[in-house]
Amino acid sequence: MKRLQNIFLIFLFLLITQSALVVRSQTTEIKLSVEGKKAFDTLLDANQFEDKAIGYAGAPSKLVEAFNVLLNEPMADTAFKKVLEKATLPGQLYALCGLWFTDNAYFRSAVESYRFSDQRVMTLFGCIGGAASVSSLIEDKNPAVIDINHPKESLYSYFEMDTRAYSDWNNRKNKKKSDKAPAGHRIDIINGGYPVFFRDSKYLK
Repeated sequence: MKRLQNIFLIFLFLLITQSALVVRSQTTEIKLSVEGKKAFDTLLDANQFEDKAIGYAGAPSKLVEAFNVLLNEPMADTAFKKVLEKATLPGQLYALCGLWFTDNAYFRSAVESYRFSDQRVMTLFGCIGGAASVSSLIEDKNPAVIDINHPKESLYSYFEMDTRAYSDWNNRKNKKKSDKAPAGHRIDIINGGYPVFFRDSKYLK
């Protein structure tokens, strides 16, 4: 009988300990600077997905600024994972952009549930507002595919290639009316375009 009691007590102890570990893991404290906390809260409540410069004056996007502040925090990875869990849909898209850098394997898994989403989000690109499907922001049909080992250089190479192709087309003599301008590549989230564009926004004005 005493042996059964001891086994029961050990089992109870293990159960309580395991429960405590689960609770502790679910309430992991995210240590952020004052600016990091503001950036975290900004992305949690994001009401649209924005370009790096918005409005007629081309003012820097507060959301992209918040993204960059959070990306430079020591606990950026944990913070972006929490934003992905708790934020509005636009905020979740910025979180995915952050996770492309901080934990690309986790990003690859998490992004799958957004690839075929029929949800739409409000957008603001430059001074043009509207709405876009989440799936189109996640994955474009003609994307710039960024090399994660050389992200900025890779993105620039697409810009330069598309600019050169358009210039060649524009300067071509004897163009037919049916000749269309090169479509160029577009940036998306899954291939790293938006993550790199947002992170290196200060270089790409």
